[in-house]
Amino acid sequence: MLYLDYAATAPLLPSVKDIYIRSLDEDFANPHASHSLGRRLSTEVDLIRKEILQDLKLSGQVIFTGSATESNNLVLSQFAQKKVVTSLVYHPSLLNRVRDEISKLSVNDIGQIDIEKSEELICQAELISLQWVNNQFGTIENINEVCEFIRSKNSECWIHIDAVQVLGKTPFNLKDDNFDSLSLSGHKIGAPKGIGCLILKEKHLEKMNPLFYGGNQEFGLRSSTLSTPLVKAFGQALKLSASLTEEYFQSARENRQKIIQILKNVFKEKAGFPFEERSCSNIVGFFIKGLSSDVFMRCMEERNVYLSSSSACSSKNKKENLALKELGYDLKMQKSFIRLSFGQNLAEEELELLEESLEKAWEDIEFLIS
Repeated sequence: MLYLDYAATAPLLPSVKDIYIRSLDEDFANPHASHSLGRRLSTEVDLIRKEILQDLKLSGQVIFTGSATESNNLVLSQFAQKKVVTSLVYHPSLLNRVRDEISKLSVNDIGQIDIEKSEELICQAELISLQWVNNQFGTIENINEVCEFIRSKNSECWIHIDAVQVLGKTPFNLKDDNFDSLSLSGHKIGAPKGIGCLILKEKHLEKMNPLFYGGNQEFGLRSSTLSTPLVKAFGQALKLSASLTEEYFQSARENRQKIIQILKNVFKEKAGFPFEERSCSNIVGFFIKGLSSDVFMRCMEERNVYLSSSSACSSKNKKENLALKELGYDLKMQKSFIRLSFGQNLAEEELELLEESLEKAWEDIEFLIS
């Protein structure tokens, strides 16, 4: 099997799995309990909060959530009937909560913010939601440049950053002054599903209202019993991802270029790579002109190679791909888009398997090109 859908979810990292399983056995107590077992777990959880901030070189408070979608919604829920500015090329969790109130940022042909064309909206905004790395085509936003421009034009504007696809895919180099809140997800970086976090600047803690109410856990913003095993697994996965060196990213970029060359060799002029120059190291977004991506995916799946045609969170939408539509692609081109994403340590034999599978698949389906 060759799994190439890491942008949708990543397998558990071995050391994360070990910590998680051990914690399931040992850390069964409620971390909010007043007895010594609970107090011990609460102390360990708070230490992980501090380590996350240290690993990312950020300040603020870490609020554990069930997912980055929840984190995004927690922030967006504070801005009902207010001026929210974002982009239609972003993840649905940054759009659907406030769809009727959204004003669109202008983007270039690969999905990066055009700050000059967006200046008027930026000056009016109360919240600007940004996505650092696009989940479908992998484009890296010039995040510090954009955030500094926003600060210079509208110092009171709340800047929220969805950083879900950053860790493990491009260096995490956000300047601490350039955000008010930031969301992360565990299962994208080798932790289990069901854990994410919101990093929130301290000055905003008392202003926030929770999504749901109960026992006032997580500083009153996320009532429910915290899962210590999930927190420990997330903390370990984040530490590993944040510690990746430039040597790792260079190796990943080289593997990415090898994959692109394989695709060009197989599909010749039928393949298009508009996001090649500014994409992160682990995502390849491309088109096979005239071929349905669903047909291509099923053909590859028969050979135990797994990839995707959109973000997993948008896969139930069988109509238009809003992100690609926003970039000017018609429905036929949207239906020919394919995303291939890989993780750490992609082996040479896996690249050979990919090339062999692509060649055989192309032999079977080339006649379908319209």
